[in-house]
Order: sequence, then C-alpha cells, then structure tokens
Amino acid sequence: MNKEKITPLVITTLLLISTLLVVAYKPIVSGNSLQHTATLSPSITPVPEVTYTFNVTCNSGSVNKTNIILPSGFTKISAQALNDTGNWEFSWVSGTNSYNFSIAAGSPTPNLEANHWTGFRVTVQWPAVPPTTARFGVDAFSQDTASNNTFWLTVTFNPQLSATITPSLVKSNTSYNFNVTVVNLASSAGLGTVNVTYPAGWTFNAIVNYGGSRSWSIVHDASARTFKLSGPNLLANEYFWIQVNMTTQSSGVDPVNWDALAWDISGTFLGNRSLSVTVDGQNPTVTINQPGSDVNYYSVGSGKRIWINGTVSDDLNITKYGVTLTINDTRFERLVYAKGANHLTYNFAFANKTAIQDGKLTVKVTAMDASGRVGSAERSTTIDNSAPQMVYVKALDQGNVELPYVSDVYWMGADTTEIKVKAAFYNPAAPITGRIYLNSTYEVFTNETATSGFNVTGSNYVVLKITLVDSATPTQNNFTGTWEIKRDRVKPSAPTFTVQPICGGAIIRGLTATDNVGVLSFKVYINGTPVTVPLTSLQAQTLTSVGSHRTFSGILVLNLTSYAGETANITIAAVDYGANEGTGVSTLISVPKGTWYPIVLHQKWNLVSLPLIPNNTATSNIYSLILKQDAAGVTVTYGFDNTAKSWVMNPTTMTDGKGYWIYMKAYDVLIVQGLPTPEPPALPTTYHLPAGWCLVGFTETVNMCAHDYVESLEPGSYFRWLYVWDAATQSWIMVDTKEDSSDMLYPGQAFWIYLYTDQDLIPPIP
Repeated sequence: MNKEKITPLVITTLLLISTLLVVAYKPIVSGNSLQHTATLSPSITPVPEVTYTFNVTCNSGSVNKTNIILPSGFTKISAQALNDTGNWEFSWVSGTNSYNFSIAAGSPTPNLEANHWTGFRVTVQWPAVPPTTARFGVDAFSQDTASNNTFWLTVTFNPQLSATITPSLVKSNTSYNFNVTVVNLASSAGLGTVNVTYPAGWTFNAIVNYGGSRSWSIVHDASARTFKLSGPNLLANEYFWIQVNMTTQSSGVDPVNWDALAWDISGTFLGNRSLSVTVDGQNPTVTINQPGSDVNYYSVGSGKRIWINGTVSDDLNITKYGVTLTINDTRFERLVYAKGANHLTYNFAFANKTAIQDGKLTVKVTAMDASGRVGSAERSTTIDNSAPQMVYVKALDQGNVELPYVSDVYWMGADTTEIKVKAAFYNPAAPITGRIYLNSTYEVFTNETATSGFNVTGSNYVVLKITLVDSATPTQNNFTGTWEIKRDRVKPSAPTFTVQPICGGAIIRGLTATDNVGVLSFKVYINGTPVTVPLTSLQAQTLTSVGSHRTFSGILVLNLTSYAGETANITIAAVDYGANEGTGVSTLISVPKGTWYPIVLHQKWNLVSLPLIPNNTATSNIYSLILKQDAAGVTVTYGFDNTAKSWVMNPTTMTDGKGYWIYMKAYDVLIVQGLPTPEPPALPTTYHLPAGWCLVGFTETVNMCAHDYVESLEPGSYFRWLYVWDAATQSWIMVDTKEDSSDMLYPGQAFWIYLYTDQDLIPPIP
C-alpha cells in the first residue's frame, strides 16, 4: 500500500472510531513492540443475526495472523477476509472461541506492515437471552508471537421483541397452565409470525385460552413441539398471549427453556427469546442429626438450650430459590440456617425459646421448597433436665436395722458399731453413677445395694454425702445430697398409760414417755411378741391401722381376739431416735370373751347399728367406748319402734338388729364389743319386722350383698330398695336388693325397709 493511501486511511479510521463510540484502548507493552488497534461496525443491532466488519490496523512491527474472539454464548455462522492487504485465509478455533485469520502462502503481501490495515467480516447470532452489551476481542500476531494487547470492542443489542412465561418454577410430572406473552418492542415492520416451542419430554394437554392486541390464531404442531402463532401485523408495543395446559417432564432440571422465535411481516427473523422454566424433580430431604437416633434421654446443651440440629437438601439451588423450614413445636424457633458444602445443602438449628418440661418430645421438621414440594423428618426423645430423684436413702446398723430419720438426722443407737448405706434413685436416663461418702471414705454407688460396713465405734457424728450423675446427653444431670448421722446414747423413760380391757381386745390411753432427743415410737409386746407403733400413728386424726392394732388421736386399740377369755401380758416400751429402747412397763389383764369392731362416726347425723350382740346394752356403757369424746360427743340419739311406728328419743338401751340416728359434735370412733352370734345353746337371732316402714340394723362384721342379707324375707313381701344414710356426705343412698344386683351393705350401717306384710329377718351366717 503506497504512502498516498496511508494518510486518508488513518483519517478514516479515526472518524470510524469516533462515529462508532468505541472506547480507545491503552496498549499494555510487555517487552514486545508489536501493537495494533481495531474497529468494528455496526456497534448497535436490532436483529440477532448480524454481520460485523472488523478493521485491524498494525501500529508497529508486522502482523501475519489475527484472531477474532466471539463473546460467550454467541453462535458462529460464517467468516470472510476482505483481503484489503494481502490474501488471508481463516479457520475456527473452538478452544479459544475465535476465528483465526492468517496470510495465506503465496500472498503478494506477506505481512501487514506498520500503519497498514485490513478488514474481516464475521456473521454471528446473539444468544436467545441476549445481554445488553457484549465484547469482541481482537488479537494480532507476528509469526506466532502475540502482541499482548487484546483489543476489546463493545457491541449493543437493541431487541425488537420481548417474551415472558409464567409460572417459571414448577414441579416435575405435574400439569400447569402456562402463560406465554410476546410483545413487539421496537420493530417498525411489525411482528407477523411467532413460534413458541416447548421442551422435549413435556406433554401437551390443551390450549386453554389466547388473546392480545389483535386477533391471532394458534396451530399446535405436535411433531415440532411448537405453537405457531400468526395473524394481523403486531405493531410496536402490541402483544399476543397464549395459555396452554402442559404436563412437565418426569425429572428435574434447572433450567429448561421454551423458545419464542419471531419474524416481522417481511419474513425477517427478529430473534429468539429463551424462556427459562425451572423444573423441581425432588422433594427436599430433611435430616435430623441432634438429638441422635440413639439418644433416648436428651438434656440442655450449648447456651442452656435444647437443640434440634440437622441438614436440608434439595435438587434446586437453595441460595437462589430458598426453602421454608418449620417445626411442629411452637416452643422452638430457628436460630441458625447456614449454607453447607454447596448450595444444594444447608445446615439448620432450632432451639427452645421457652422452658420445656421433662417428658416425651417428638419434633417434626418440615421443609417446603419454592415449588411447593415438601419433605420432613421426625425424631422422638425424652427430655431429661432433672437430677436423679431420690426414692429412699436408708442408714442401716450392723444388724441391717434401719436407723430412724427424724428432723433431718439419722439417729444411731448407743450400741451401733457399724453403718451401711442403702440408697435407691430414679432417673429415666440410666444408668446412674456416683459415690456414697461416709465422712471422707467412699464407695461406688450401686442402686438399691447396701455399702459395706463403716466403723462408727467411738464416733457420735458422721456426715453422709451422695454424689450422682445420670446418662442424659449432651449434659449429664447431677445430684448431691448431704445428711447428718448422730448418736443418741440416752434411753427414753418408762412409759405411762392406762388399759381398758374390752371383748377380744384392750384400749390403751394416755400413752407417753420422755427422752433427751425425742420419742420416736412405742413397742407393744403381747405375751412377748412385739409390734412397733410410730408416734405419727398415735397422732393421727382418723382411725389408722398399725398391723393388727388400730390407733386414733393418741389412743391405741389392741386386737386380742386370740386371748379372748384368757389372760394377756401387755408390755409397752418407748423407742427414741437412736433406736434405743427404754424400760418396758407391763400390765396383766383378763380379756373378755367376744370381739370388737370400730364404727366411724362423722360430724352431724349418723345412721348406725351394732354389728355385734353387745355384752351390755346400756346406752351409757356403749357410749363409754366412743374413743375421744365418750358420751359427751353425742348431742342426741333417736331409736325407732318398728311396731308402734314411733320415734324413741335418747333410748336408755341399744340392741343389735335395730338402727339409731346419732348426732355427733365431731368426728370420732365407736368401739362396739360383744359376740357375733348368741352362745350355744341359744338359737340364731331372729328379728321381727312388722308391715310398713322399719328401721333395721345390719348385724354383720363383714361386707355383704344386700340381696343375701334379706334373703330370708319372702319374695315380693317388701319394697326392693333399701335406704341408707351416707354420713360423710350427709345424703341418702338407695341400695338394690334384686338378686342380680351387686349393691352392698357394710358393718355399722342401718337401713330403712318397707314391708307389705309382717316378716321375720334371719341374718345369714357369713
């Protein structure tokens, strides 16, 4: 190229650079003097398929090869060397995504010299989802040496149409109504044809609806998976839409593309818009790591919280699409949610925001992804944040006799030489481990097993300490307890008391003794056989059983049935806190024949009978055995004359087989003494019941079915229902005497019965 041509070419190049708004390039020189510049046209294009013309100028040195690097996503169509200077040939190099132009062998001009230029044409197609701008790169080489200054040229795409699709996030193998809208953005010629192609693997079900700025028509081409849209020309800013029902593919993919291709009215291709739809193929997977599946008893951990930790994974990018995590227990809240090793797996942690009591806990963590797919995991455990619970702690002496525990102290006796400790603790998180200390000596704790003997000879004071931990995870719960063991060397005094013999028994009143520490109990010996009576029983405000004895408000009633009609030696000794037994006091009594039975008397009205044949029928004698108040506790008594059908107020005698209304000032117990049946040769007692209402006593000392008790009465001779008074609730009770009824009568009860004719009641022998 001669010098006359160089000057106008340089000027032309500068004008082109200014016109095309190409940013000037500052070369990077790195030990190589070869430099080049480049321009292209057009810089703005309205259609996706475009031919770009590149002018490459050698600034210094020489150029024998040039690479045109295509932007990512562009599709190559063709290339051409304009051969302005020399003969050039080209090839496609996929590794660099570029066309390689080089001077052909035998070219009249072997190199592109300094200040010379040449041109190339490259035809490409923009991607279906075009960026706003893109950059072409131009490299120049001298032989095989690059110029080290890739020249970048910016191009702009001005799309003529837009297209959208909804929904864009769906589940696999599921039917949806998809809406596709195509808009003419800038085509002055107008849109004449649009083809909308759906992905392979999708199933067309129906065209639901369509419409837009103009009345277009739709043809579905199943073989091409395409909806062909056509009609009157859509001008700028006009649109057309379709709604079709499709079933998505069976597997997930992110994304899969629909394609909307448009041509103007003259048939010019205006572009392809790829419409991305993400197909969700899987439910999210939830894994609960803590508490572990092998953790049966779970306790608080870090931060004094109960932690529910785990992972959630999905086939979709969780960072991009997200998942919603919920837990079925409102006492928990999510505190941590962080990306794991990739965007498909995330870690989560829930912790309690309010206190959670010990007991069964079942949590279910549910994940719902953006498409609505749901996955969950469930974990059951037992919350255990409580220390091991004491069932009992016993201090035993050398004979394995339990030391009394009173006023928070275990008491040794004067003769105690050795102590053992036997303890039982409960905790669901087993096993329980720990130590039992006696002073500084310890043994490993074994539940419900006594320790070996600890010598306390010469010692009056020992400290017992127990330290335990359970097996809860992650934090073991611990228990520490301390007790005192003291020695009581002083024996209690001999007791004082009074004895009142009764049929088959005796009543002990005023039983008392003294001790330097305190009396714990009394030992009652009947002809040498002992029974221990705790003070707490003697202080009871209601009738309490103590072995074969009964106690009530400081009164002890002895059961001496086996000694009835004989002599019994009663010896009573006091026992103190140290298990020291004091001197016993003995009394020899004659036990009358017969037996005794206690009847509870409630405050206010009581309807009672005597379950035994009294040995003395005088009312004063019977009331003398009201344990606490005697006769003074009775306000009034009413008997009923069954023959005269009249009341008898405060009768002077009381007999078996009859009923009595007694009004009590306070709760008490009446001891009835006598014989259960007449002594031979007397016949069994028969009770005459005249017609009409009769108040009758139940004469048994055991519970009995009402039907059995009145079985001697002729069937149909009496009203089937008996009326019994409940003194505890001060209300009536109806008792059924029908044969198949299970209604019962109880000792000490009386009942009203209505007879149609005179009858004789013969109580059965139990």
